[in-house]
Amino acid sequence: MDEVVAELSRVAVESPEIVRLVVGLLGAIVLFAGARIYHQALFIACFGAGAVGGVMLLDALSGLSPELTRPVVLIAGAAVSGFAVAGLAAVVQRFALFAAGAIGGLMGVAALGDVLPAGTLPPWTLAVGVIGGAVALPLLFPLILKAATAVVGAVLVAWAIGQPAHLWVLVGLSVVGAAVQFGLVGGKREEDDEADEE
Repeated sequence: MDEVVAELSRVAVESPEIVRLVVGLLGAIVLFAGARIYHQALFIACFGAGAVGGVMLLDALSGLSPELTRPVVLIAGAAVSGFAVAGLAAVVQRFALFAAGAIGGLMGVAALGDVLPAGTLPPWTLAVGVIGGAVALPLLFPLILKAATAVVGAVLVAWAIGQPAHLWVLVGLSVVGAAVQFGLVGGKREEDDEADEE
């Protein structure tokens, strides 16, 4: 794990400034406004993650050809991989939300079954867990999205400033981003925004 963290930090520091700037700006948007611009935030977060992954892949392959570390190649690779990941996410997002809820419900029931004495839960509770999770996650998603986009934005910003695994940077940015998105600090609350729209 330490080797992965060290490699992330090295690639972040050695990436062209334009790549780090773009990832950092996109990360800041996701950090503070991800839930309000859900579809755009999903694209931005996935594009940023894909861009980082593309740069890391080109860096890993640089032993085969030193040309892969040229700034133009890294920037092009970041753009191509960013668009590829964002496009894939757009296709699977709806299915993934229901599937993640169903899997979460199944795991919750299975965990409950492990805690309770054997035979306490009837077999049909697994179906209830799957259906309940698939229904509940989409309903709870707007709240989860605020926290999740804050964390994703924090990771992208931390990578862009060369601190991809610094715990206090990640936690601090995540807390501030979530506080802004939940309306606890700065700006107006969502209810005020909705009243203004009416």
